[in-house]
Amino acid sequence: MAAWCGLAVSAAGFAAEAAPVPPLLPAQDFARADITSELALSRDGRTIAYASGLDREWLLILRDWETGKTRDFGNGAGPVTPRWTSGERLWFGQGASMDRDGRHFEAATPATRFVLETRVEGDRAGDVLSLRFDAPLGGRKQLYYVPAYPHVDWVNLRVSRPVEAVHNPGNVTRWLADGAGLVRIGVEMKEALSRVIWRDRADGEWRVPAGLDFARDEFHPLRLSADGETLTLAHRTPSGTWGLYSYDLKAGRMGEAILSHERYDLWPEATLVFAPRTRELLGIYFHTDTPRSLWLTPAMGAVQKAIDQALPGQVNQITSLSDDLQRMIVLSSTARDRGIYYQFDLATQALKPLFPRRPWLKPAQMAEVFPASFRARDGATIRGYLTVPLGRAPKNLPLVVWAHDGPVARETWKFDAELQFLANRGYAVLAVNYRGSAGYGREFQEAATRRLSTVPPDDLADGARWAIAQGIADAHRVALAGRGVGGTCALLGQTREPGLYRCGISIDGVTDWVTHLANRRQVDPAGIELLIDRIGHPERDAAELRNASPLHAVDNLATPVLLIYSNGERVARDDSRAYRAALERGKKVHDVLSKEGDVAGFAYTAEKAELLTRLEQFLARNLGAGGARP
Repeated sequence: MAAWCGLAVSAAGFAAEAAPVPPLLPAQDFARADITSELALSRDGRTIAYASGLDREWLLILRDWETGKTRDFGNGAGPVTPRWTSGERLWFGQGASMDRDGRHFEAATPATRFVLETRVEGDRAGDVLSLRFDAPLGGRKQLYYVPAYPHVDWVNLRVSRPVEAVHNPGNVTRWLADGAGLVRIGVEMKEALSRVIWRDRADGEWRVPAGLDFARDEFHPLRLSADGETLTLAHRTPSGTWGLYSYDLKAGRMGEAILSHERYDLWPEATLVFAPRTRELLGIYFHTDTPRSLWLTPAMGAVQKAIDQALPGQVNQITSLSDDLQRMIVLSSTARDRGIYYQFDLATQALKPLFPRRPWLKPAQMAEVFPASFRARDGATIRGYLTVPLGRAPKNLPLVVWAHDGPVARETWKFDAELQFLANRGYAVLAVNYRGSAGYGREFQEAATRRLSTVPPDDLADGARWAIAQGIADAHRVALAGRGVGGTCALLGQTREPGLYRCGISIDGVTDWVTHLANRRQVDPAGIELLIDRIGHPERDAAELRNASPLHAVDNLATPVLLIYSNGERVARDDSRAYRAALERGKKVHDVLSKEGDVAGFAYTAEKAELLTRLEQFLARNLGAGGARP
C-alpha cells in the first residue's frame, strides 16, 4: 500500500513565531550560493561525491561513508552534481571523468549538462549517452542560444570518442533510453503540439503509440523502464490536472494513474525516485500548498516515516540511493532553512549529519513563510505564500507583492534567498501564483493564455488588496516586483492600477513583446511556438501584445520603477534600450542596473549582492527602510 507523507504548516492568522527582530544581515549572505552541488552516492554506498566551492573556484570532493575522510580534486571540477557512470568511475565538472581512486583522468568528454544516461547495463556498461547539438544558424554571433533538436552519441569515457547512436529525424526535442542504453522514446514537436515516437528495437521503425499523437500540453514522457516496455509519464487527468501514469508500450495502452490530485498538478514540480539499478518507481515528492511525498513500496514508506520522526518539522527528501537501497543521502530543509545533508544507513538505522548547504544563514534568523489564499475579483481562488518578517506582527507592514517568472511556473513552499532578504529588511512579501501559473490544472493555467495584459496583473492587484484588507499591509506602502514574465506584470501593474502601488521592480521583464518574440525566434527555435501559443501571435494577437507591452503604456506611468537586466539572455537589448529611451523622453522616474553584455550576469556573489543592495535602496526610498515610512 502506498504511504503518504506531508508537512503541516499552520497559516492561521499568519502568526509568526515569537522572536526578536533579527539583525540586518549582509546582502552578501543572501547572495552566496550553496557551498556544494547535490550529493551523489556511489553504487556500492561507500563513497559520496560532490562539488564544493564558490563562484569560479570549485573542487570535486570524494567522502568515505564510514570514516568521513575526504579527498579533493581540482582538475576539471565545476558547480554541477557528479554522476557515477559505473561502480568506479565518475563524470563531473564541465565534462571531466576519472576513476574513484583519481586515476585515468579524461578532460575532453561531453559536458555533463548534456548527459542523457549515465547508467547503462549490459554490453555498454560504463559508457554514457550524451546529447549533441548542431551549431546555430548564422554561427555563434549571438550571446545566447538555446540548443535544440539533439542527436544522441555513445561516449566511452576512457577514450573520449563519441559514436552516434541516434540521428535526429527532424523535430525531436527530447529522448529517453532503456536500461541497456537503447534510445526508444522521442518527443517530436510541431508548432505548439507534441507527440511521442517509439521503437521496439535498435533497427525498428519509429511509430506513434496509441493515444500519444500530436496534442497540445497533454502528456510528457518522464522515464523508461529497464526493459523499455513501460513508460512513466505525466498526463492530464479528467479534471485537467497533471497526474502520473504508466503506459504499456507493447500493448499500446495507458494504465491507471499512479498518483493524481483533483486540484493540484503533480508535475512539473515533482521529483520521482527510482531504484538506481532496476529503475522501479519507488516514490514521488510533490507539492500541494506544502511539500508532500508518496511511496509506492511499504519499505520505502517506512524509511521516510523513520527519517521524518528523527527530523520533525522538516521537509526530508531522499536524494541519492545505493544500489541495494540500504544507504541514502537525505536533504532536510524548510522555507526558513536551505537545508542540511544527512547520510542514513538502513541496516544500522544511523542518521548522521554531513553539512548545511549555507552554514552562514541561521534558520532561527529567517522569516516564517505561510501558505495563503484569496478571492480574485471574479471569485476565482488564487494561492501563494506570505513571508512575514521575523519578530514583527503581521500588521500594517510595508508589502512587496512578488510575481514569479513564467509563463508556466509556480511558487512553492521552499527557501527563497531573495524573499528572505526582503523580509530581513522589514518587508512582508506576498508571492502570488497568479492565473497562468502551473500547479493548479489546465483551466487555471490557460486562464491567462493570450491574456497577459489583464489576468495576471489583476490577480496580483487583488492579492495586494487582500493583504491590505486583512490588515497585514499598509495601503500606502505597497510595491509590485517580479522576474521575467513577472517583471513584465510588475510594470503593467503600475499603469493598470494607479494609486495601488508606490513603485515597481522589473528583473528581466519584457517590455515589447513583438521585439521579444522576433528575438526568441532566432535564439530558441524549439520553444518559440510554445511561447507564441501562450503569449500571443505577432499578427493575429497584435492588440493583445501591444496591451501586454509596458513600452506602450509609458505615458501613463506615474510611479518610480527599478529596471534590472542580466546578461541579455532573457531580454533583447533592442527591447530594454527602447523602454529606457521612452522613460527618458517622458521624464519618468526610474533606476537601472544592467549587466547586458556580461556573460556571467548576476551568476556570482558580488553581482548578486549588488542586485540585492539596489533592491534595498530603491524600496527604502519609496516604501521606507526597516518598516519606517519614507
